Amino acid sequence: MTAPPPALTDSPPPAARTPRPTRRFAAIAVSYFMGLFNDNFYKEAALFIAVRQDNVAIQATAAALFTFCYMLGAAPGGWLADRFAKGHIIVAAKAVELLAMLAGALGVWFGNWWLVLTMIGLMGAQSAVFSPSMNGSIPELYPPDKVHTANTAVRILSTTAILLGMALAGMLMDLHQPSWRGMEQGVFLVGTLVLIAAAVGFLIAFGAPRIRPKPMNAPFPWKGPVESVREAVRIGRDPLLAVCVCGNIFIWSLATVMTLLMINLGETQFAMPARLTAGMKIVFLVGVALGGLLSNIVAKGPKFFRALIPAYGCMAGLLVLVGITPYALPSETVRVAVPLLVALAGVAGGAILVPLESFIQIRPEANHKGRVIAAANFAVFAGMTLGAGLLYVLNRLFLPTTSLGILGLLTAVFAAGLNGRLRWALSEEGKRGTGVQ
Repeated sequence: MTAPPPALTDSPPPAARTPRPTRRFAAIAVSYFMGLFNDNFYKEAALFIAVRQDNVAIQATAAALFTFCYMLGAAPGGWLADRFAKGHIIVAAKAVELLAMLAGALGVWFGNWWLVLTMIGLMGAQSAVFSPSMNGSIPELYPPDKVHTANTAVRILSTTAILLGMALAGMLMDLHQPSWRGMEQGVFLVGTLVLIAAAVGFLIAFGAPRIRPKPMNAPFPWKGPVESVREAVRIGRDPLLAVCVCGNIFIWSLATVMTLLMINLGETQFAMPARLTAGMKIVFLVGVALGGLLSNIVAKGPKFFRALIPAYGCMAGLLVLVGITPYALPSETVRVAVPLLVALAGVAGGAILVPLESFIQIRPEANHKGRVIAAANFAVFAGMTLGAGLLYVLNRLFLPTTSLGILGLLTAVFAAGLNGRLRWALSEEGKRGTGVQ
């Protein structure tokens, strides 16, 4: 990565393309959809079961285990994506998912939380391996000017998978009639559906492209997270890529804290029913998907760099308004205004997220994409972990609306710093003559 990076508008050579890219992309996207649905559907159902059993510690344990296994597997996942055809890695990862879901199904059927945690750990490692190959496949299939559109489709699919998983889990957990071996019908259906979804995703994954990668001599990253940190340091040698990775870390961390704050916002501050509290999370996710669509107009290609800081500023302003509303509006109006502002903040977030992820996919050299994407993902999970610590402090000291307002101020400060760094990176890009404006 010491050589000048390629221009944003450079296209891979035609020999690197696979025939029928839309069909190959559909195989990747649908297998990703099935995995994301499974993950959210299963975790939501398991949370319902844990609450009923008064096992409140399981959620934190599961989240920590997933994060640990993901960060442990990030560097190997990136290396595999660069070393072998990404389609082969996708199929192998989906096979691991099928094994994980078998453990998960047995866990919920027989009430064995050790099996449930085994499933969570396997899915963390599986996601670490799957993601670099999936995201690295998109620029292999399409030229740079089409990568943004493909990522918009992925963002819409991912939002749909999350919402469908959450909604279906809630519906099935209301089915209490006895079924096989006397277990509740909803519990039985949860285990059955995750196995079916995993099997379908595994079979569809065979349609993923199998483009032979360029030779790569880097040794296997046995040190795992240490190698991820080293790769993150190497990313810093490319100023523009480093700006985008930092922006991606911040937006994911912010979205994580916001989503968790909405639970306290609905249940504690507004005393909303659970369905309305979940509704705020839904409108936020829908906003993110709409923002991804909007980014095709306002932030596609080189326009992205001009739109990045205004989008961050818009999100910051909307969150500050959330913090102000309880002091400026009647209580009943606040209950309407806050979800609306949260949804609009989601739109701004989506307009940031899709172009950032597209650039991170396009920028690295062909035989280095997997490791760069994996290191960026590792950094995102590290940022999300720090965000969880910030959430703990905010929940102890402030009302949820005030906490969201504080997040808005932090976003404004971050955007100001990012703006200076972006201007410098673009000036460096101009000196290299790579054509990014």
